Amino acid sequence: MKLEMIAVSDTGNQRKINEDYYGLYEDEKLALLCDGMGGHNAGFKASELAVSAIYHFYHNLEQHEYQDVTQDLRSDYPDIAHRLICAIRLANRHIYQTQIDDENARGMGTTIASLAFQGNLACLGHVGDSRIYRFRDGNLECLTQDHSLLNELIQDQEIRAEDAYKFKNKNVITRALGLNDTVKIDLFIDEVRQGDLFLLCSDGLVSAVADAEIGTIISENIDDLDYMANALLNQSLIRDGSDNITIILIRVAAVDSLPRFENYLAGTVICDDTMTKRNIEMLLKDHGYKGFHGNVLHEVYEKLVKNPIFKYILFVAIAMLFVLLLRGIFTQTQSIPYVNEVSGEVSGEVSGEVSNEVSEEDSVSILTDPEVTHGSYLDFGDNMVMIPQRDSVENQTFPEVTEKKGQNALKEHKLRVKLQANQGIVYLVGFRKLRRYETFVVILDDRNIGKLTRFIETGIKLNPGRHQITVRDPRGNIVHSQTIWISAGDIKAIEAR
Repeated sequence: MKLEMIAVSDTGNQRKINEDYYGLYEDEKLALLCDGMGGHNAGFKASELAVSAIYHFYHNLEQHEYQDVTQDLRSDYPDIAHRLICAIRLANRHIYQTQIDDENARGMGTTIASLAFQGNLACLGHVGDSRIYRFRDGNLECLTQDHSLLNELIQDQEIRAEDAYKFKNKNVITRALGLNDTVKIDLFIDEVRQGDLFLLCSDGLVSAVADAEIGTIISENIDDLDYMANALLNQSLIRDGSDNITIILIRVAAVDSLPRFENYLAGTVICDDTMTKRNIEMLLKDHGYKGFHGNVLHEVYEKLVKNPIFKYILFVAIAMLFVLLLRGIFTQTQSIPYVNEVSGEVSGEVSGEVSNEVSEEDSVSILTDPEVTHGSYLDFGDNMVMIPQRDSVENQTFPEVTEKKGQNALKEHKLRVKLQANQGIVYLVGFRKLRRYETFVVILDDRNIGKLTRFIETGIKLNPGRHQITVRDPRGNIVHSQTIWISAGDIKAIEAR
């Protein structure tokens, strides 16, 4: 296979730093594009780490190594699919560990749009809202699906596609590398034809230029990739230019004559940590990358598990724990967390008869600003940081406070509102696809804070730090559970898996 590759990148008209990063590797027939996010230049660091790590692992891993990390993929998928998915998973864990270890990089992440070629096949690995297009026989087709809050709302039919340009929260993405220790990756495999043209781009292009116009520019400059790339860049700068813009063009000049690959895939690959977590950590350790959690304690553990006496003691302990658990199931009284639907306060757990008394010491309150209209937002200028605008403290009224507790309570309440300026917001998306989601409740750091429907639109306001967010059904079964880091002013979105 013979390929022609070219790339252009620009900071844009408003940004001071280009947080996009790309890599073209003709010998490997590999193209990578990342759009970073996070404050204090962390976005650029995340995208650079992702590109360098993915290339390192894609280039250096042996077959048995990357197959250990992709045991959940079908064995008949082509070699490049296993190599690419493995490299992205390892890069994700490396970035995740880096942002945990470095306070200045806390919360950083990046999208990834990757394209690898082998024989007569193209393999696409995608996370985030950067896109990959294919121009074939005069038609432009988008091969990726944006992992964004906007796209979730369009799929849930809450926003019409033609009204998407009005949506103020376009930059909130639901998937990115580095935000969690596992990542869901979209994988697409298909045969290529001679003359196929692939376009990889960050959202700085697609937010400024419509797909139809992109197709027109490509068709008018089909014989000159350099002119085509600069025409797309200039058009996006003229139309908008508020974001970084990166464009990669790849033309298939010649294709190897090989049998058809019938079992191609267009779908989603889910990283299964129960199968590959230890393999990922060991590979990162072997290659000198962050993400391996083992140390002296891990080495002691490895020695213990080989000791037959330790195995016997462990077996007895597990058996005793199982017996105690069974006894607890049959003897415990039913505990019910009481949630006040009006105030959003929770009293903790009460047995038997439910009390309407809410302990102020144990209560949890999710405060909202009722005077702020939906759709009023403040843009921090970061790739994924947009938060609901707050009225000043002086303009807010708290009648329920003044009536019950007087002016001292009002002052305390105003102070609490000021402190909320440092809070972040987490949006929960994707749950509408699940049956009976209206009956789900949200558990924040082991406390029941109310029904899921209260937070889908407004999000959950959190103080900076580490939080555990769990969604349970009426029977107490866990629907979704995730640990998330929040910095001051953060906005993040997590999706139901």
